[in-house]
Amino acid sequence: MKKFITNFKIYRTLSGLVCAGLLFGSMLGGLFPSAAVTAQTEKSSLSLYLLSGYYYMDIIPGEAKKLYLELENSGTQEIFDITLSADLPANWVVEYNPASVDYLGVGQRISLEAVVLAPLDASRGEYNLVFIAEYQQIRTFSNTILVVRDTSGLWQWVGLGLGAVMIGGFVLLYRHFNRN
Repeated sequence: MKKFITNFKIYRTLSGLVCAGLLFGSMLGGLFPSAAVTAQTEKSSLSLYLLSGYYYMDIIPGEAKKLYLELENSGTQEIFDITLSADLPANWVVEYNPASVDYLGVGQRISLEAVVLAPLDASRGEYNLVFIAEYQQIRTFSNTILVVRDTSGLWQWVGLGLGAVMIGGFVLLYRHFNRN
């Protein structure tokens, strides 16, 4: 039994030293930079951002809506010939200003204007629009939701007409019963 207790103390001390060594080694590992070699030193990275305030918006069918985007080269090499497009619901139209970007330097940003036009026959609801920037098989995108609230002003006029008729009816009833 005495031998078991002695062996247990030795194993406990050794396991404590091993755990302390692992902990100390992991702490030191973060202090020294790794010696890993990267296979690719230059990389292309293109980002397309929809500026704040344009993530969820109302649109009226037949009226143009301007949205503002930002295109950024966050990579380490220059980018040429960027094409702009969009994934849209049927019959919707997007026009970019500028229509394409010929050159974007390292760290450079450029502002874009996208004019969105919903068709006159667009029904009420939410529509997802995806704006796309692409060059050499690399594609980035940003999206927004446009909400068509009312497709025509006809119902507004009908509501105003009914309100006027009701007010006129109340005035006539008040005058009729006020005489007696």
